[in-house]
Parts: sequence; structure tokens; C-alpha cells
Amino acid sequence: MQNTEVKNLGEKILKICPRESHQKLVYYLYKEVSMEEYDDDLFDEMLEGIIEKAFENSYMVLTNKISFTNLVKNESENDSPALMIYDPVSGIGKDQLEGMIDYFLGMDEPEYYLRCGELKKIMDELT
Repeated sequence: MQNTEVKNLGEKILKICPRESHQKLVYYLYKEVSMEEYDDDLFDEMLEGIIEKAFENSYMVLTNKISFTNLVKNESENDSPALMIYDPVSGIGKDQLEGMIDYFLGMDEPEYYLRCGELKKIMDELT
């Protein structure tokens, strides 16, 4: 991904993620980047990985491929936060599901189109 694409994706994440996730994301980025010599490419690469992880985790929990409890357990064993684009306690909203569908459509691979279908079914059940 180009730097501008990463920044645009980061802005989109901040629009669809709950406010409490912003603080966790910023803290995680700060903690990781401060441990390394800072440079824009490293920061962008880390941001892209974190965003990808948040969407992947959210998809896995939403589609019941893993429980949130097991996700947290697995991530803590890897000394990593269980990042998600929505608050699993309050549940996901239609805007967040639409954001997930847009994200996976942007991957432009057949596997991700199937994910979009699963997410669309979940979104239809919300209305």
C-alpha cells in the first residue's frame, strides 16, 4: 500500500471505530514505534498491519470463527492486544459493517468477496 492509501485507510478506521478504540490504537502505535527508530515508512507499515489485524479479528469474531474470549487469550499469549474495529460488548453497527465490507472489497481477491457476503448477511439481520 502507498503511504497515502495507508493514511486514508487510517482516517476511515477512525471514523468507523468506537472512540475507546482510538485511544488503544494510538497507544499501541506509540508504544511500538517508540521502541524503534522512528521513520515514516515503519510507522505506515505498522499502521497498515494494525488496521489489517483489527479487521481480521473483527471478521473472525462476527462470523463465529473464534470467540472474543479465545481471541483475547490468543492475542495475550502473543503479547499483542486484541484489536477490533468495534466494541464487542456493545456490538457492531451498520456503519461499521459497511466499513468492513468496503475494506474487504478493496482487497480485490475472491476470498475477501466471500467475506463480504457473510458480513452482508449479518448486516441484513441487524435491520
